[in-house]
Amino acid sequence: MIHVGTLAQARQTRQSFKMDGALLSHKSVIIGGPAGDTRHPNAFLIEQEPGRLLPAHFHGWGQFQVVVAGGGKLGTHELRPLTVHYAGQRSPYGPILPGDQGLWYLTLRPRTESGVFFMPESRGFRDPAKIPRFDCVSEFHETAGTRDATVSELRVDQIMPEKTVGLGAWLMRIPAHASAQAPSLPGGAGRYHVVVGGSLQQASAPLDWLSMIWSDADEAPLALQAGPRGAEVLILQFPGDACLHPHPDPERTTLTSLVSRQSAAD
Repeated sequence: MIHVGTLAQARQTRQSFKMDGALLSHKSVIIGGPAGDTRHPNAFLIEQEPGRLLPAHFHGWGQFQVVVAGGGKLGTHELRPLTVHYAGQRSPYGPILPGDQGLWYLTLRPRTESGVFFMPESRGFRDPAKIPRFDCVSEFHETAGTRDATVSELRVDQIMPEKTVGLGAWLMRIPAHASAQAPSLPGGAGRYHVVVGGSLQQASAPLDWLSMIWSDADEAPLALQAGPRGAEVLILQFPGDACLHPHPDPERTTLTSLVSRQSAAD
């Protein structure tokens, strides 16, 4: 199955979230399924407010996060565009602390989930004997962002080593109007293809900054065609164990209520 989403469409879903009564972040869903369908891939943009700390936590599925604007810290790791972070199932990470300019980052998951398991309160959901902690952070990589991608020749850089079977992250640069096959690894659990510079050409409409394509694990590697602006594309492949274990039962905890949702107009 192939799913396509654009930032322009996602802005129509933008919601705000509060913690301790103060604005924490905004969320715009770029790829998402029907309410309650946890089998659907889920990708969204988070705009976290300057200086507003999100405590250390974990999620039920493996996930990528990609810093696309602003800066800050993830634990002791400095964040700035373009940084890629992967956290495995039930692997705690954080806290996330934006700098003075705030922090924008994509969250990309192979399946949909809601809520968050804060630490140390959620330690009982970790089950570390069965699900060892796993996460890794890439180095910084300069990209064109919203500008035209000046690309003279095809280039594919692996930006995250395969530290677990099927885990892959590549930054692909494609000259204007050229086509190239996206990289892949055996043993993965699906891939996102995220435009981080220039644009991709698609039959229905061009895909520009933060537009993305999801392809299931059983799909052949995609042929990507750059638009007239050239293209820089981040390909993120989930490892085979991204959804290996059951998701923790969110009904057994009220910890997710620490972050409250409201409409963006509030």
